[in-house]
Formats: sequence, C-alpha cells, structure tokens
Amino acid sequence: MAEKLFCVAIANSDGNEGPVRYVGEQYVREDLGCIPTAQDWLLQIKPQRWMYGQRPDKETTSTKEEPV
Repeated sequence: MAEKLFCVAIANSDGNEGPVRYVGEQYVREDLGCIPTAQDWLLQIKPQRWMYGQRPDKETTSTKEEPV
C-alpha cells in the first residue's frame, strides 16, 4: 500500500534512494513487533449479524447508549 501511495523508492536528504516497502515494514515492526498476516487481522474481527446477511436489529450496538 505504501508503494501505491508514495512510489517504489524514496530519496533521503543525501539523494540516496531506498525502497518504500522496507521503510513501511520497519515502521510496522517497530510499532507492532511483527508484520501481522491477513489471518491475524481476520481472527480479531468480532462477527456481526449483518456479516451473515441478516438484518440488524433496530437498535444496533453502534446506536445503543452505554449506562453512565
């Protein structure tokens, strides 16, 4: 995604070019400790009724008010 947004290579202040993919991967590794796979992300999704083609209730979790 970073390559699509920025380009394949980026130049530093010295004019040397480096791969954007490497910079993006390093950034993610520093923040998360690893590069998560698609499976890692998908396993964390909490399934909702609408994801199975069922109509949501009139009062969904996004419109419910939390008790104070």
